Amino acid sequence: RLPELLRQAREGCQPVYEVWDRAERDRPLPSLPALRGGAVRGFVNIIHGCNKFCTFCIVPYVRGRERSVQPETVVAEVAGLAAQGYREITLLGQNVDSYGHDLSPRRDLAGLLRLVHEVEGIDRIRFTTSHPRDMTLTLIRTVAELPKVCEHIHLPVQAGDDQVLRRMHRAYTRKAMPASSVSTDVIVGFPGETDDEFERTIRLVNEIRFDMVNTAIYSPREGTPAAGDPDQVPEETKRRRLHALNHLGQRIAAEVNQRLVWTQQEVLVEGPGTRGGVVGRTRTNKIVTMDGDQGLTGRTVPVEITSAGSWVLRGRLAAGVFPAGAHPRR
Repeated sequence: RLPELLRQAREGCQPVYEVWDRAERDRPLPSLPALRGGAVRGFVNIIHGCNKFCTFCIVPYVRGRERSVQPETVVAEVAGLAAQGYREITLLGQNVDSYGHDLSPRRDLAGLLRLVHEVEGIDRIRFTTSHPRDMTLTLIRTVAELPKVCEHIHLPVQAGDDQVLRRMHRAYTRKAMPASSVSTDVIVGFPGETDDEFERTIRLVNEIRFDMVNTAIYSPREGTPAAGDPDQVPEETKRRRLHALNHLGQRIAAEVNQRLVWTQQEVLVEGPGTRGGVVGRTRTNKIVTMDGDQGLTGRTVPVEITSAGSWVLRGRLAAGVFPAGAHPRR
C-alpha cells in the first residue's frame, strides 16, 4: 500500500489517511523509517492507539486499540539514536502510561524507563502524553529515582469539574489530581459545560498552578459521541472562557518562572535561536535563550537565569560545564 499512498499524496492536495486493519492483534507493528527534524532531541513511539474512548476524541476509532512496542525494539531504536549523537529522548504514546499492559509478559512504563536509562550516550529521558487515570506511584518513584529522567510530566486534566469529566468519559475526578507543578491540557466549552462547571476548572488551575496550560476550544469531531450532543456551548461563550483561562494560565506561568530568576539551571542546548544566540531546555522543560554560538549545540551547560516571561527564560552561560554523565537534580 505504501507506493499507492505516496502517489496519492504526491498527486493530491489533501493529506492522505490510511487506517490499518487491526483485527489481527498479534500481528507485529510495522517498523518504518522516521524523518527527524533535529539532531539533539529524538522521539520514539512506544505505544500506538488508545483504549480510553473519551467522548470528544476520534483517536480510538482511527488508530485502533492500544498496541505496545516490544521493549527490546524500543531500546534498540534509542541506542540507534544515541549512536547518531542524540542526547535527549522522548517516549511517545497517546496514553504513554498504559505501556505494556498488552504484552506478554506484562510490562509497564516504569520498567521501560529503567531499560532506556541504561542506554549509553543518552543524557535525558522524557515521556508524553500521560493520563491521570493511569499515573501510578511506581511511575512517580521511578521518575524520582532515575537521574536521566527529567522532572517534568505532561498530564492533561481536560476539565476541573467532575460532571464535565464524567461526560468526557475521563474516568477520574477532580480530587484525584496531583498537587504538583506539571503541564496540562484543558478543553473549554465541552457540550453542556455551565458557567459554574467552568469556574471549577478555573479554581483547579489556580490551586495546582500548572507550569503551562495548553488550552483548546471544544470542536466536534464527526463520529464521536460528544459531536451529537444537542447541548452545544455557544461559540461566543467558548471564546470568553478561553480568554479567561489563557489569561490565568499566562499569569501563573509568569509567577512560577519568576521564581527561577537568579537560579542556576542545567540546560541542554538545542541549536541557534531565532533572534541570535542559542536556545535550549531545562530538565523541567523550560525554554531558555542565551548568548552563545552553535558550538554549544548538544552540550549540557549550567545557565544562570536572568529574566523570565510566561513561556521563555533568558539566561547567561555560567562558568564551567557539568561533567559528562552528571545529572544534578533541582
